[in-house]
Amino acid sequence: MQPLNLAQVLAEELKSIKGWDVPRDDLETVFRKFHEANLTALCFSGGGIRSATFGLGIVQALAKYNLLEKFEYLSTVSGGGYLGSWMSAWICRERIRKAAIFKAEVEKDKKVTDIEREMQGPIPPISPQLLESLRRIAETKKNNIELSKTQTEELLKTQIGGLYPAQIREFEQELSGRMNQDQIDSALRLSVDEINQLLADPTLGKLGIQVIRQEINCVEVESDVRPTPEPVQLRHLREYSNYMSPRKGLLSADTWTLPAIYVRNFLLNLTIFVPLLATILLLPRFLFLLTDQSASGSLLTTVISALGIITGSLAFGFVISQLPSKSPEKMEGPDSKNKSARTSFWKSETGVLVAGVFPLLLSAILLTTAWAWNYRTKGTLDDFTLLGWLNSYPGLEFFILASAVAFFVGLLPFVIWNKGRGFNLWESGSALLASIFGGAILWLAVEKIFDPPAMSAAFGSRFEAYEWQVYQCLAVPAFLLIVLLAATLYVGLSSLKASDEDREWLARYGGWVLIFCCAWIVLNGLVLLGPSVLHWMFRPLLSANEISWTNVFHTWPAVISTVIAVLSGIISLVGGFSGKSLARPEPVKSKSSTSLFLSFAPQIAAIIFLAFILVGLAFASSWLLNYLGHDAVALYHANVLKDTYLTTLLWMLGVLLVIGIGMGFVVNVNKFSLHSTYRDRLTRAYLGASNPKRNQHTFTGFDDSDNLELHDLEGQRPFHVINATVNLVAGKNLAWQNRKAASFTMTPLHCGSWAVRGFRRSVEYCVSKTSGKALRLGTAMAISGAAANPNMGYISSPVVTFLMSLFNLRLGWWLGNTGPAGSDRDWGGKGHYRFFQKVGPSVAVFPLINETLGRTDENKHFLNVSDGGHFENLALYEMVLRRCRFIVLSDGAADQSFKFGEISNAIQKCKVDLGVDIKFTRGIRIVSRDTDADGKKGSVRFAVAEITYPERVNGKRLKGTLLYMRPAYYETEYTDIKYYAEANLTFPHQSTADQMYDEKQFEAYRGLGFFTMREVFRTVVATSQGDPRDEVDDDLELLFTEDDERRLALYNFFNLKDSGKFRPRAKEDSDSNEVRSAFRQLARTLRRSAH
Repeated sequence: MQPLNLAQVLAEELKSIKGWDVPRDDLETVFRKFHEANLTALCFSGGGIRSATFGLGIVQALAKYNLLEKFEYLSTVSGGGYLGSWMSAWICRERIRKAAIFKAEVEKDKKVTDIEREMQGPIPPISPQLLESLRRIAETKKNNIELSKTQTEELLKTQIGGLYPAQIREFEQELSGRMNQDQIDSALRLSVDEINQLLADPTLGKLGIQVIRQEINCVEVESDVRPTPEPVQLRHLREYSNYMSPRKGLLSADTWTLPAIYVRNFLLNLTIFVPLLATILLLPRFLFLLTDQSASGSLLTTVISALGIITGSLAFGFVISQLPSKSPEKMEGPDSKNKSARTSFWKSETGVLVAGVFPLLLSAILLTTAWAWNYRTKGTLDDFTLLGWLNSYPGLEFFILASAVAFFVGLLPFVIWNKGRGFNLWESGSALLASIFGGAILWLAVEKIFDPPAMSAAFGSRFEAYEWQVYQCLAVPAFLLIVLLAATLYVGLSSLKASDEDREWLARYGGWVLIFCCAWIVLNGLVLLGPSVLHWMFRPLLSANEISWTNVFHTWPAVISTVIAVLSGIISLVGGFSGKSLARPEPVKSKSSTSLFLSFAPQIAAIIFLAFILVGLAFASSWLLNYLGHDAVALYHANVLKDTYLTTLLWMLGVLLVIGIGMGFVVNVNKFSLHSTYRDRLTRAYLGASNPKRNQHTFTGFDDSDNLELHDLEGQRPFHVINATVNLVAGKNLAWQNRKAASFTMTPLHCGSWAVRGFRRSVEYCVSKTSGKALRLGTAMAISGAAANPNMGYISSPVVTFLMSLFNLRLGWWLGNTGPAGSDRDWGGKGHYRFFQKVGPSVAVFPLINETLGRTDENKHFLNVSDGGHFENLALYEMVLRRCRFIVLSDGAADQSFKFGEISNAIQKCKVDLGVDIKFTRGIRIVSRDTDADGKKGSVRFAVAEITYPERVNGKRLKGTLLYMRPAYYETEYTDIKYYAEANLTFPHQSTADQMYDEKQFEAYRGLGFFTMREVFRTVVATSQGDPRDEVDDDLELLFTEDDERRLALYNFFNLKDSGKFRPRAKEDSDSNEVRSAFRQLARTLRRSAH
């Protein structure tokens, strides 16, 4: 089951929106069709509830001016997705509600069994039953009638079926009963073919948005008496403006539920992390026990030494064979039949690590262990003297000879395999001299550094207990560094013959060796020495029988270290959790030391905090091993290291491994994160607002019916595109190594990303095994707003990523790969489901490892998807990709200093990825509230940009227009807004971390959005009337004033129909005249459109 490509996806979107059939195999053709469609898009940016509430005011203003349904696309990201999902859910439910009412009433009328047949031929006499049925439709429009899933799907396939054509027909019959036939316009005669064309007309998909436009604009007032004309869907948003914890207060269950959920999920997350992490931290202990043993005889030491030399030889032979100058192309010429070998696994980075670096590391471990055993048994190198040579330097000749033997053992297979080709005497001689030099340096290190008298002198009697911990920390890295030193000599000696490619390959190989050296020192230092330092700090408290202020005073190192640990933890975790706000790099005018420190503070704090965590876990391991010991004594880490039984350590390793992996099968990485908490509350607040049958649980306050499947939105207008980010921290595209992510979209038709090479249909994507439902709107909305996530696109940091994974600070979601990798079946290809169909990973271990180590890429079976703002925070990118002619953009992201970082980021990505130029030719004259009076002169609330697409017509590149708005406070707003602003000096760009709005805050942002959009309209009207406003160009004026005849006709007719004026009357009156006029215009317009 292959994924869809971008051309297929866009072609199907255009068919859904315009009804056009477009070739699906040519992306260029699809783009040109999108240009011909002259599409308009409404975009809402990220920014949490601030963006959603500011955007709500803009939506209300658009509704007031009857322009809401003019947009074909609704593009949202993060907080803007709250508002967009609220709109889409409301539109969807209105369409289903009207379809359900019509379906039920027609089924009750046994004489009306075939609407299409009734529409054929001359106008038949109307039955009293049908009139009565349609009268009940008008009177019970707010009723909701249950439909089966099949019935609902059938209605949605035809975009609410014959609902409105049937009403048109009946209305025509009603009018004809009171009018002469000559008075009926000939345009009212619609044939069956014309009716069928109208049924499939995409214009009918806008009926849902027309309904909510009327409701938002307070055209209708519900039958119940209430003091405000605001619809219940909007009142619901006000009630849940503090959506995370609706009921405030110290004794509120909502207040305590959030920490209870976090602690539960955090502890479950630790059941996976702690055992696996502890298993890794036990490995240095295991090696220490081996090093600390005294070999009973020299045979075992000899065997270990021989294995060390052999593995070192294998590593050397692999390095020689993989040098670029030794490839088949170089040795056999360009016509070599072995060209594919150059791109084989062993040529890859992973292959080099497996066959080149790991054997060298194993060689270092074996040889340093053998020397430790010899040291404990003999204490000298006398046994390594050969034939009495160099008696003054015992062991030197052995090390030199062993290095030469390792060289020949490694070189011989290469020479035999290639039949002498590629063998160069000068290079081979240089390698031999370098090997001998390395052996001599290794002997010097063993004799002068890791020698008993030297080690005793270095540590003294006080630190004698730690000499072997230090040995294990430094011996292996010292061995590897000596190998690199010998390799450096080889590079210098062979430079006359060796190529630049060879030197570059060896340099990269050396880089990986250095990485392992540093990792070895850090890991062994934290495990073997860190707990001893921690024990020294807390020794007065640990040794005292009771806690007293005197003991606390004497533990000042512990107090200081605790404060440092707590502060570093707060800085790193808060900096990571803030997502796009704190952790995002911002340009600074001054490169002062303070500003530089603050920019790196979260990363520095994260490293310190991680070190404390690892040392603490190592100390806990010592306590547990001491407790499990047969002769447990007072807890001293150095003693525990030496006295632990090897069998006890092996049992502990096995048990921890089983617990970690076993819990990984039980604890779902998606379910037990912060995502579910966040999603459920967003769904209740924004999707539950339009649920007419909401029946919330009396204890929890949630109702699963608030949520919809994403594909339920198919066929309605505007077409909703929910923007998210697929994290590609380990992606292969080097041009993206800073952004570390790509755009990921979720729409009613498809989900996926062109960056992962594929899309999947929403109806079959992420299907729950229990409910059978595909990806749901609430989940998509929450993913798009998952600001805090271990992998966060260009904000990702390795150490912060690890800490956020450990502390379960994850709002993102693991989704099945929509690309080729998602087509595989689970459980090794034997499973029932393909990966793209699964709700999430079955085993949490591998996703957690990939997430923690930053190994997310497009080739894994599951994708890590998070906040769309981690890639582009304005929802503009995907609309530019769809070649929209007009784009209205609300930027509600936090930007108190008005640096316009979000729009700059979007412009840059559109230019680099899509080849589209976006230019504000007149600049952006939106200023902050802190700007002085002179700076505010000429300031406006919006800006207009010209979009230049790469496609050309008659040699000229096609254009588009972007209307850009953002919250700004100029002290000319409504009185209530000014009152709130004076009391809150950071308004209208308060921190995005504030997601709990009160009534005044909600109304201030909503009112500002309405006021901003109204000012845009006023400017457009003034320009159209001759007032020279240079902010507005002809395209923008056209956007708001273009006469869409069909839209106006549908609006006028159905507005009258839904207002109750459409019903049988005994006599002519003004209402019937008004309805008749609207209907005649509708019929003319629809007939022209059909032809």
